[in-house]
Amino acid sequence: MNSRMLTAQELEFLHSLYTNHKRPIYTYIWHLTEHSPDTEDIVSEVFLIACEKCSRLMSHPNPVGFLYITARNKVAEYKRHFKKDTELMNRISERIPATESYVMETGGYGSFSGNRIPEILDPGEYMLFKSRYIEKLSAKEIAKRDGISEASVYTRISRLKAKLNSKAKE
Repeated sequence: MNSRMLTAQELEFLHSLYTNHKRPIYTYIWHLTEHSPDTEDIVSEVFLIACEKCSRLMSHPNPVGFLYITARNKVAEYKRHFKKDTELMNRISERIPATESYVMETGGYGSFSGNRIPEILDPGEYMLFKSRYIEKLSAKEIAKRDGISEASVYTRISRLKAKLNSKAKE
């Protein structure tokens, strides 16, 4: 975001936009993501972009349309990342042999059941992995639960994926 302060008029405009359109944008994103727990994160990103582009958005002929187009683009970005994550986890599942302890521990959740991920990751990384990819918690939910920032959660997820990706290539 740029470093300038928003004017009172811009704050009022953004407040009105958020108050009147957060729920419909949320519902739109929720349907596009097929009820993903990441919906709130995507909604936040949409309104963050609106804040960043506020001066241009105020003179835009259709600010609400801008929100919907931004939401659609953010969902497309989310789906690309989700697809990459799924492909990574599938590659890891193919290359790491199954262990009975993991199946017993997780009860065989999702496409990750039976691989040795708990043996590769340290306990904190495994807890994050389980929260994000098995329990399907959003970064916001994990951050709130663990008392850390969302940015920290995203950084940890990125490091975790890099670690798993390097093991998948071995």
